[in-house]
Amino acid sequence: MLPFLDEMTLEVIGVHRLRSGYKPLSEIGRVQRSELRFWSAQEKQEWTAQKEALLELEAWLETHENTGAFTGHLSKISDPREILQRLSGDQTLEESDFFLLKRFLFHAAEILGSLARLHAELGHQERALKTLMAELHPEPEPSARFVLSDTLDKRLAHARTQRKHARKNSQEIRKTLESQILESNSGRFDAHGFWRPGPDSKPDPRLTNESGVWRLVDPALNKAEEELRDAELHLEAIEFEVREKLASILRPHAHALGEALEVVTQFDHRWALIRLKNDIQGTWPTWSDSEERLKASRAVDFESKPLDLEFSQLAIIAGPNMGGKSTVLKAWGLAHWCLHHLFPVPADEAVLRPVSHIIYVGSESAEMTDGLSSFGREISRLVHWWGASPPALWLLDEVARGTHPDEGAAIATEILDNLAADGHLVVCATHFPEVAQHQSGQAWRVAGLPESDVVERAMAGAAEPLEALKELMDFNLIPNPQHEVPRDARVVAKALGLKLKTRSNA
Repeated sequence: MLPFLDEMTLEVIGVHRLRSGYKPLSEIGRVQRSELRFWSAQEKQEWTAQKEALLELEAWLETHENTGAFTGHLSKISDPREILQRLSGDQTLEESDFFLLKRFLFHAAEILGSLARLHAELGHQERALKTLMAELHPEPEPSARFVLSDTLDKRLAHARTQRKHARKNSQEIRKTLESQILESNSGRFDAHGFWRPGPDSKPDPRLTNESGVWRLVDPALNKAEEELRDAELHLEAIEFEVREKLASILRPHAHALGEALEVVTQFDHRWALIRLKNDIQGTWPTWSDSEERLKASRAVDFESKPLDLEFSQLAIIAGPNMGGKSTVLKAWGLAHWCLHHLFPVPADEAVLRPVSHIIYVGSESAEMTDGLSSFGREISRLVHWWGASPPALWLLDEVARGTHPDEGAAIATEILDNLAADGHLVVCATHFPEVAQHQSGQAWRVAGLPESDVVERAMAGAAEPLEALKELMDFNLIPNPQHEVPRDARVVAKALGLKLKTRSNA
């Protein structure tokens, strides 16, 4: 089964660059960046509901003054999914697990509390999370910190006191013994309590060598350390019981915690999209069953000049070298990707039809196939995608230009005929006059450069020829009823500094 699009098309139309600006703030949001939801042509109703939710949140955030608080809570909230799975599976939770859950509960409750001003029902989730926080860790003021509080079980305080006294007793006995040995012997005790003999060390019955390590041995110390171990085991047993009790409190709420996580993650995702839309000065796509148009469309570099595009099923674009034909294809392809992923489009308006696939075939292919020329790679790509279900969006960038011009033009024309007959959407950039004269397609051309003498005067002495040429170029698409193909390669070459000794008749 063919994918919606492949890595080559993703790269060429600029999806990766656009997605680099999509930056969820939460840990789980960053993990899920590579798992974007795809909306098929059959999911228009659900897509529309999601877009309405985006618009609602966007409007609300415009009136919300303290978005910095959202940034803080989202950046600090933990990802509890693995812990919730273990909780649902009746597995034992460690104290570190409760620390992460408490951090999630605190920051999620703060976010839900703010969002409750937009959706009142979220207030119930906020209160439920705060109730759970209080049961996990009773404290005067809610916080993200967690400890197994003595208030959870009265035995905890007693066991901790016992351990404290046992540790103190063990440390005092050890310290006394070490001081006595050091008074009469050369050497030292390291941080682990092992004896490091000096050059003049003498035998001492309280020091014994076990496997090359000198240890301190004394009946009183042995008894104190055994009491300490017993106190620690007793405390561990009580703490285990308390953790089991807390887990039993949380377990019935695992599903509700998962729902709260979904709300927070969805908010993080939508807010990241809204920030991206503002950054690129874009617009939300509009799902259409028939119309297709972009107003003030920009390519993914966000630096190209805005263009208005409105294509039918088959659009053929002729134009000069460096006239932006490939940029048009990229912008059109990227906009359709945005539609299917509900991403902002770098344009002022984007009305688009859903498609089954987005397929780029052309000169910007980064894919190399051993033993094949550029023409061979294009044909290989066409063969691979030829069985795509309609309506796929085919972006053909000067296809078949790598072979004999007559044959290339004939092959390109037949490709257009076949794709259009099968119900696909095609945007084709070309220099072939035969392709530009295709009678079934919508004919466009890039307005291009002014007269050659105007170009030569403007380029004379230009410090940056390429930038000067871009300034002269009119990138706008205009109807091309005469199916003309501009012949200005010489003008471009000369403007860029190519000096030819002879000039053949054009």
